[in-house]
Amino acid sequence: MSRLSWLHLTDLHRGLADQDHLWPGVENDFYDDIEALHRQCGPWDLVLFTGDLTQSGTAAEFASLNGILETLEARLAALGSTPILLAVPGNHDLVRPGDPVEPAVEVLSQWGQHKRAQRAFWSQPDGAYRKVVSAAFAPYEAWWKDPKRPFRRPAPADFHAGLLPGEHSTVIEKDGLRVGIVGLNSAFLQLEGGEYKERLALHTSQLNAACNGNGPSWAKACDVCLLLTHHPPEWLDQRSREQHYAANIADFFAVHLHGHMHENKATGFLVPGTRPRYLSQGCSLFGLETAGDDKPVTRQHGYSAGRIEVEGQRADLRLWPRRAVQTDGGPWQIVPDVRFGRLEPDQGTRALPIERLRRSKVEGDPSRPLMLRSPQTPGNAYDPAWYVPREKAEQRALENLENDGAPATIVWGPPFYGKTWFLQHILRRVCEHGPPGTAVFEVNMAKLPDHLLGDRDLFLRELGVLIARAAGNEPWAAQVWAVLPGNPGQALSLLLERHVLPAVPRGLLVLENVHLLLDSPFRDELFKLFRSWNQDASRKPWSRLRLMLGMSIGPELFEQDADVSGFLNSALKIPIGGFKLEHARKLCEMYRLDWSDDDRNKLLAWVENHPYLVRLAMYECANGSSLNELFAPHKTGNMQFFATMARLRKKSGA
Repeated sequence: MSRLSWLHLTDLHRGLADQDHLWPGVENDFYDDIEALHRQCGPWDLVLFTGDLTQSGTAAEFASLNGILETLEARLAALGSTPILLAVPGNHDLVRPGDPVEPAVEVLSQWGQHKRAQRAFWSQPDGAYRKVVSAAFAPYEAWWKDPKRPFRRPAPADFHAGLLPGEHSTVIEKDGLRVGIVGLNSAFLQLEGGEYKERLALHTSQLNAACNGNGPSWAKACDVCLLLTHHPPEWLDQRSREQHYAANIADFFAVHLHGHMHENKATGFLVPGTRPRYLSQGCSLFGLETAGDDKPVTRQHGYSAGRIEVEGQRADLRLWPRRAVQTDGGPWQIVPDVRFGRLEPDQGTRALPIERLRRSKVEGDPSRPLMLRSPQTPGNAYDPAWYVPREKAEQRALENLENDGAPATIVWGPPFYGKTWFLQHILRRVCEHGPPGTAVFEVNMAKLPDHLLGDRDLFLRELGVLIARAAGNEPWAAQVWAVLPGNPGQALSLLLERHVLPAVPRGLLVLENVHLLLDSPFRDELFKLFRSWNQDASRKPWSRLRLMLGMSIGPELFEQDADVSGFLNSALKIPIGGFKLEHARKLCEMYRLDWSDDDRNKLLAWVENHPYLVRLAMYECANGSSLNELFAPHKTGNMQFFATMARLRKKSGA
């Protein structure tokens, strides 16, 4: 799989009058959250800044901005990211002309009324209109070209400046993936104060100039393209929006990232005859707005991360939106932006399909995209492109989750049989097709420190913190534990009943590797707690809760207490068994192995249908081994495979 990841920042407004004292607190929260998010979706290849880096566009403000960027660059490097910075200017990154107002400024402010001036603007690089724009953005241009600017490393080889200040194109190549990024200046007409919605412009010549004179040819040499502007399309006038943006620009870009609106938002477009494309609107990193001295200040802070993933003919977009919230009048905290839509367990959006631009000449079929797939290594994290469907089991699980008051679902099977991938696939299906607003709270017991599994109070407290964090308001856990410090089970129930469940249309709590609690001193108490939640499922808000457990032992091994047995007996149990012939056929397609059914049955018999061993054998064959060579005991290179097979058979009880 090939990936390109980025941070999307916008609307920092460095130099905002009388409010610089608030930045250190926001900055501290931002870097704490960046560290946590980096574990979910880093490392990042790019920092994409979509305008309003400063408040007034002065040289002094850009100098102050450099201090912030130096810190950001250092913090990212410490996390393992050394990204390239790409930016476009916003309407606050220019120095507005003073009085008296030049005639050219007056004409540009009435752009829609002056067709001759529009033609002169685009055709006369040294004309009066372009000179006004160049002068307004001169500090921005000087900052961008300054060799001492942070993130000022050697530019990509295919970097080209565009027609207007701040415009550019570049191509990033990574793992065989070519991603084109174009930055266009949408703020060049906003030279004065006032309302400019539906008064701004973009022109096809901006795209062509940035892309070596031919935007379409440049774009089609890339697999995926991203567009950066400060303003959203609806801020363009009708002619620009219809005759240039929609007709000649937008269709080449899978994702259009912009700012200006100070809120996170994503919109998808699928117009007949065009490629699917997405608008990714970024929240202001430091947006504070006042409406007069007697009006309150509205604080808005946030950012997002994104990633393009390409494997074979499939390309996907994922976003990780973040926003700051104030916790009951207390401190601010940056959390997943659940208003953005249904988020997956890693706090990102579900994968959104993208159609790739570049076509393969090697394969001789211009209708087929370039193939970049490499065989997936067994044991990697869940990847829907490599998931082998278990349709009947999936249908049972999804049906059980749909019904109000449904009992818990227990997914169980031997180690390395695919339970985790099955659960992840169910969560993906729920996020894509479940009720709007479904919130997923996922806890993997194997990732918790060992001491928590032996201490009831610490375990339940940590479980509460993880659930509250996934719900976007971690301080909820502290609040309920302050009320019920000596009763963690009741506190956890109160957290769900009073805070978490009322905030969501439906909540799905997923606990993986529950078998690790088999010898825990509080395991029966925990199952009794689960049973009490199920018994309350006929009333709100408990009717919104669904519970899924994953374990590597049979549920009957837990049945010692009557209440525990009652809970386990009422649960829907879904066993995850070995692979059958249809599963082996599907994997052969994925690994591009031209095997017969006899070959597949031979492998299944050799490894006793063990899913991981089937994958491992096919992976080795996809990388050059033959099936007969793989199972030849005298082959020294195969000792690791046989050792793995013996270890997994022993662990599985085979």
